[in-house]
Amino acid sequence: MEEKIDAGGCQHGKKGHISLYEMQKADKPAIEEICDMILTSSVLREGMARLLALSRELRMKPCWSHTNVWHCNYKGKRVATYGVGNGSRWEENELKIKVETEKFDRIDDYLLTLPEDMRVECINGMKCDYCGGCAPGKERMILGDQYSVCRGSGYRSHKPTSQQFEWIEKFIIARREYIDRNRQ
Repeated sequence: MEEKIDAGGCQHGKKGHISLYEMQKADKPAIEEICDMILTSSVLREGMARLLALSRELRMKPCWSHTNVWHCNYKGKRVATYGVGNGSRWEENELKIKVETEKFDRIDDYLLTLPEDMRVECINGMKCDYCGGCAPGKERMILGDQYSVCRGSGYRSHKPTSQQFEWIEKFIIARREYIDRNRQ
C-alpha cells in the first residue's frame, strides 16, 4: 500500500492514520514553514514576518509547543504564543496571537508599568473570545473597574490587522521589559 498525504497534512499508509500532531512532534517544523502554507493574506504574512524577526532579535526563538502552536519565552517566562491554522485544521489565514500579561492577582502592577493608551488597548484585548470554558468571560476588577475578560490573562488577537500587529510588537517588548524589572 502506498502512503498518501491528505489536504490536512496527515499521512495514510499501511498502519493507518498518523495525526498531524504526531508528524509535527517528530519534525518540530519551523513556524515560517507553516505560515508559508497557511497565511495567504499579505497583512498576516507581513505582520508575522515582522513579529518573528522581532522575536529572534529579542532572543526569544519561537519553539514548537503542539499542533501549529509556538511559544516564545524569555528567562523562563512565557511572552507570546503564535497559533497558525487553528490546530490540526489547515484553515487559510487562521492566526491567533496571545501576548502574556501577568496573573490576575498582579495584573494591576503590570498595567501600571504601561502608558495609558497601552493599558486601554491591553484591557480591550483581554476580552473573552470564546476560546474555552469561561465564555462569555469572567468578571474581574482591573485598575478599579469591573471588566468581563478571558480567564487566561493576556492580550489576544485573532487575524490581526496592521494596527493590531503594531500593538502586539509593543506588548511583546513591554512584557520582556517587565520580566527584566521583576526578575527574582
